Amino acid sequence: MLTRALLVLLAAAWAGSAAAQPLADEEEPVTELTWRPSVALTSLGYDTNVLNDHDDPKRDFVTAVRTGLRPSLRLGRAVVAGEVALAYTYYAQLVRERGIDGTGRARVTLPFSRFRLHGSGSYFNQKERFNEEVDARARHTATEAAVGVDVALGALTALTFTAADRRVDFDESGVAAGLGRTLDRTERAFTAGLRYELTPLTTVAGTVTVGRHRFVFSPERDGESAGADLRIDLADDAILGGHGRIGWRRVTLADPQVPSFEGLAGSAGLTARIGGSTRVGVGARRDLTFSVGEVLPYYVESAFGGSVGRTLGERFEIGARVERVRLDYVRLLDAVDPGGYREHVTILGGSLTYRTPAGLEITFHVDQRLRRTSADISRNYDSLRFYTAIGPVLSF
Repeated sequence: MLTRALLVLLAAAWAGSAAAQPLADEEEPVTELTWRPSVALTSLGYDTNVLNDHDDPKRDFVTAVRTGLRPSLRLGRAVVAGEVALAYTYYAQLVRERGIDGTGRARVTLPFSRFRLHGSGSYFNQKERFNEEVDARARHTATEAAVGVDVALGALTALTFTAADRRVDFDESGVAAGLGRTLDRTERAFTAGLRYELTPLTTVAGTVTVGRHRFVFSPERDGESAGADLRIDLADDAILGGHGRIGWRRVTLADPQVPSFEGLAGSAGLTARIGGSTRVGVGARRDLTFSVGEVLPYYVESAFGGSVGRTLGERFEIGARVERVRLDYVRLLDAVDPGGYREHVTILGGSLTYRTPAGLEITFHVDQRLRRTSADISRNYDSLRFYTAIGPVLSF
């Protein structure tokens, strides 16, 4: 549906572009095509608990390589940008954990005098963990499509309208066989907002969103959603950069025994540079996430963390980070346990980076992850990873 709407929108905009442009702007069409291929070693190291197992941790050596291509085409006023990438993860002993991940993204932008049309699409085919709850590296695909228009009300203000569609499908074989029963779904959302450029480095936007979700094999999870939020974007090259979004969200499900979610939702990621050699970052998020479990259909994920990095001379940088993630599962209306079920994940990390004169970044990482639950001790685990990343090996 959205793909068809995108094609119609782009065809109409392309056909009417000459009429929409003032005569004074008629110039020789500009055509520019650029390619940015790259190759990087994203992981070369050792994992003490590959499967996040409580009783029998499996240790193994892991290697991961990623290749990418980022083409960009400018044709007159239109801009088409994309990215395709392939990544291969190799485990020395755990053969079934090996796999290839594919990613593809594209975005089309057509600007005119008072409005701008845009459309985007993406495709993911991955054998990676789906979220903090799912431990299995289950093969799944996700497709997304969106179309929208920005209407300028002035030099600094614009109305924005977007329609988006997303689908998630898990492979029906192997470890992913049971996940699709509760997670395969389609989501659709319509968003309207007002954006204002407060300063050259700061943009403020308010949006209202309504949507729906439909599950392929679990219709009792079908429902509607609505929300409103305020977002602030700061330029990355500013002393204080990043983004912050906070708002209110409501989600209802078809099952009468499942209480609706209504509360704060948002995310933030801010980075400050101190004295030219120190970088401090903080991040937080809170939102509803659908669960793989059949009894507890969703949980509220809340996370907060921070990082610090400091350059040592011209070539070296050290860093550290910490993050605490909490999963609060919904309590059914007829549940006996008044406290509900919770999980906590703690992430600790450190890094040392060396930048070569040729432009390579060689980073040694140490990451530790710990999960603790309020009831199910079998889901507790500890893991420690040591690995090196080198990138980009090739980029031009």
